[in-house]
Amino acid sequence: METEVIRLLKQIEMEYEAAYRGINGFSVGVSRHDFINARMENIDRYRVELTELVGDKEAVRLIRSRLSARSLNRRSSTCTIVESCMTVPGS
Repeated sequence: METEVIRLLKQIEMEYEAAYRGINGFSVGVSRHDFINARMENIDRYRVELTELVGDKEAVRLIRSRLSARSLNRRSSTCTIVESCMTVPGS
């Protein structure tokens, strides 16, 4: 299970980085929106898989920890979007 958790966190991190670059890159228009939307959908799919392995609260904690370590020096709308998607009902 630990290997699967690590794999999912890495996938989420890679999708997050791609979305970040999509927001801050030079591309414009619908293709840019579609690209970022696809990354966010992938992040959610991996989040669901992770939640099935470790539960809601632990999945949120792991994802936030992984992404905050990565984006400590750069705040962006992507981080805000990801964090808002990572709230656990009732927490």
